[in-house]
Amino acid sequence: MVIMMIAVLCMTGCSRMRVVDAPVDSAIPIDKALVRGQDQQDAKPDVTQNDVKSAAKSSSSRSDGDGGGSASERAQTPSPNVQTAQQSSSPSAAVSSPKAKKSSSDKTTGTKEGPSKKKKTGDAGEKTKKTGDKGEKVDKDTEAQEGSGSEETKRDGEAEPAAPSSEEVATAIRTRAAQISGNHQSVYPCQASRLYCELEEDYKAASWKSSKVIDGAIAKTDAINIGSSKNDMVSISWLVSLGEGVGTIIKIVDSETLGSASSDENAAVLVQQSIAAREGYNQLDAVKDGRIIVASRDLFSTQAGVMLFELYVAMSTYPDLYADLYDAGGIAALQAELMPGDANAYFYPAEPPH
Repeated sequence: MVIMMIAVLCMTGCSRMRVVDAPVDSAIPIDKALVRGQDQQDAKPDVTQNDVKSAAKSSSSRSDGDGGGSASERAQTPSPNVQTAQQSSSPSAAVSSPKAKKSSSDKTTGTKEGPSKKKKTGDAGEKTKKTGDKGEKVDKDTEAQEGSGSEETKRDGEAEPAAPSSEEVATAIRTRAAQISGNHQSVYPCQASRLYCELEEDYKAASWKSSKVIDGAIAKTDAINIGSSKNDMVSISWLVSLGEGVGTIIKIVDSETLGSASSDENAAVLVQQSIAAREGYNQLDAVKDGRIIVASRDLFSTQAGVMLFELYVAMSTYPDLYADLYDAGGIAALQAELMPGDANAYFYPAEPPH
């Protein structure tokens, strides 16, 4: 019986040692391990007490000599190692839980903030890119406008006439413009005079495309510029075919031929004669009536010169409507009024033929 009791005690000790020696950080969760140990501890007293009772009945008169108490008391008393394991495992579980919670919180926060922040940065980048595209678009539009302006200047082949040099000249320009505008109602379409205006290059018409300034000035006088709609160059056969429909020819020349850089009218006279001698031109009314006018390019550099050109054309095509200007001194007086101090000759003949 003694041997049986010793064997039972050895089995109990080994079982307890297995519970204590189990690592806290084992793969089995701590809570389950504790429950498992508790189940084993609850089951141990039943097995031990049965064995002890059987041993106690056979040796009821004997007592343990070691003074350590009965076997049942020793079996019921928890081992110090088990108590230590239980105490040490509880705080560990309590501490590990907040860490796990914190780690989970950090993970969740990173998932939300990281991509969101990146997305916002991407949006800002896209916005900058769009702004850049817009800036490039604005730059391209500006270049297109500048290119268009350059093309316009090149097409016209002339600069914008300069403003009046004084308030007196500006007043004179407004007065004469009002006079031409007032006579506009006196000219019926069937009575409109037709003329052909040619630029420095022979047979190149002063059209709305080649010279807006000249074509516009002629239009204000109610005269019809037959080359206005032409594609710059005019054929001799086309002009000759008009015959009696061409009442006046105006030839524009450079300043050396007539104007600020010329010393006399001889060069202008030669130009007039060369036009009259062109083949087939003798059929034109302008040549028959001696109405070939030579005008300087200098006139179109200022607003005052443009107005003087308009008056000359108007007086030449509608002499009856501007009889008072002839009586007041003609072009010479008007030039002194619009271009004071300038004695250069800008027309040949000096006075409009009428």
